[in-house]
Amino acid sequence: MPSIPFAFLIGCFGMLALTACTGQPPVPDVRLGHAIVVERRPAELLLAPRPDGTTAEFALTVGDDWQRKGIGRALLERLCACARAAGYHALYGTILADNREMLELAHRLGFTEASRDGTEVTMVRRL
Repeated sequence: MPSIPFAFLIGCFGMLALTACTGQPPVPDVRLGHAIVVERRPAELLLAPRPDGTTAEFALTVGDDWQRKGIGRALLERLCACARAAGYHALYGTILADNREMLELAHRLGFTEASRDGTEVTMVRRL
């Protein structure tokens, strides 16, 4: 597993952005609605509370040049720990059904399929 420097950016309404850095910490770039968009980095992960207040959703992007290097795994593992420490009971993610690599990663990290709707699969991990 690579040693990856992380930066946390707290957004509005309890949202958390976790990004992998390539040397210099990210700088907030633009604010869109309730999320913070940061300078383009190798990978970015967002945690957003769900309306029930006890669960959250994640969104993960890893740049093509940075895939299959352990960055997505490291970010998602760190996010699960942060979500647990923040008191969330479960973490959800919606993944395209044809994104086999992400579905396999989610399974390896303890996520299970909660539902399937056409081209999307919702995965959940109890924390």
